[in-house]
Amino acid sequence: MTNLKLNKFETKLIVAFLTVGILSRTLFHFGENVEIVTAISIAAGYFFTNKRFSWIVPFLIISITDILIGNTMIFLYTWSAFLVTPMFGMIAQKVSLGSKTSSKILTLQFVGILSTLFFYLWTNFGVVLTTDMYAKTFEGLVQSYINALPFLRPQLTGTIIFIPIVFLGVFALKKFNVHPAEKRQY
Repeated sequence: MTNLKLNKFETKLIVAFLTVGILSRTLFHFGENVEIVTAISIAAGYFFTNKRFSWIVPFLIISITDILIGNTMIFLYTWSAFLVTPMFGMIAQKVSLGSKTSSKILTLQFVGILSTLFFYLWTNFGVVLTTDMYAKTFEGLVQSYINALPFLRPQLTGTIIFIPIVFLGVFALKKFNVHPAEKRQY
């Protein structure tokens, strides 16, 4: 049997991430292509000591909400993109530009933008492959990317807004709400 141990803080974080992620995709939708799942997925990769949970959290958010709101064959690309996203958080944890919170947030903003660009490129590639909207050629792929640019802007905006909110919230919770035996350097 695999070891899926979590400390109390990580358990609370999973509940918070799942709750916010599911509610934001169903009841409290922020707007077309504005989502918090990217920030949550990056945070999962950044904070969880057991990295399996870095993938479990976004998987549960998107699978539960897609059951509720529906999806098409593009789910193969959206889900896989969200499952790659925690790796951006793991990278940010290793390559932070400094120890100050502001330096960490800057690093996280950068990886959030990279993650969003990856999502955009990968899912639009999926649109070309799984639909008849575009010719399955290089020109069709380029046309897909051009036509999807209006959707990229709100997604980038959401990532830029939600990364600091999610991370500053977790940093604050970590600082003020964790038993000393559970403290870990982030």
